[in-house]
Amino acid sequence: MAHSSAFRSMPREAPAATGAGNMCGYETEKLIQHKKKFRLAGMAASFYPQLLNPFDIICDCEYYFHIHNHDHIKMENQMAMSARERKQKQLENERRELARQMDATYPYLKVPFFEYLSEDGNWTSVQLCFDLMGFEPPFFEDDRGPADVAGEDCFDDEEQRIETFKSSEKSIGRAEVMMDLLLDAAMELSGIINSYKQGELQKRRQELEQADLSDPEQRSMALQDAAEIARLQEELQKNVRRTFQTWRVKVL
Repeated sequence: MAHSSAFRSMPREAPAATGAGNMCGYETEKLIQHKKKFRLAGMAASFYPQLLNPFDIICDCEYYFHIHNHDHIKMENQMAMSARERKQKQLENERRELARQMDATYPYLKVPFFEYLSEDGNWTSVQLCFDLMGFEPPFFEDDRGPADVAGEDCFDDEEQRIETFKSSEKSIGRAEVMMDLLLDAAMELSGIINSYKQGELQKRRQELEQADLSDPEQRSMALQDAAEIARLQEELQKNVRRTFQTWRVKVL
């Protein structure tokens, strides 16, 4: 069977036209249809001259190169991505690019954010929330950015500090980063609280299962408690959604 010159140059016998594991006409047509994949197989053959049958197509995305006296080597063809995979990769690249960009509103912000806060009465509500938690409320006394106030122990070096906050600047950037980190903290804390409650409920449920329920009244109460615990565990499996106004605007 005719092959690319990359394969004709290999010191091996041509595979039989028929038989399990050998190429058939269908496979040849697949190689013609996918020239890029065929070139990839040719490259593999040049690196592995001991290949007996260098291209046995299993599916559109995977190749298995059979090597003499070696285990099978599985090689994924990254060029053969589905439309969905290409779209996902595009979105991932766009997200990374957006993360590196400055907020699109920055060129139009003339009044420094720290000055604006003194005129916005809602800021006292934010400070009250920190007071209620027992934390010192944040203050915006100047136009310093997030890199200027972040803790020294958060970074390995100055370069890492700059890289972390390079898309946020001045006092408005500080407020944006504060919003991001408060959400991150809330998400982590919600998971910790949820895990704690789930664990405690499961312990009480196991205690009920192992209890002596020979007394009819105790058995009835235990069944009620077990049903209530199961209901609470089901509620803890749900997610909570809250809506926020947009605080960052980034466009490609």
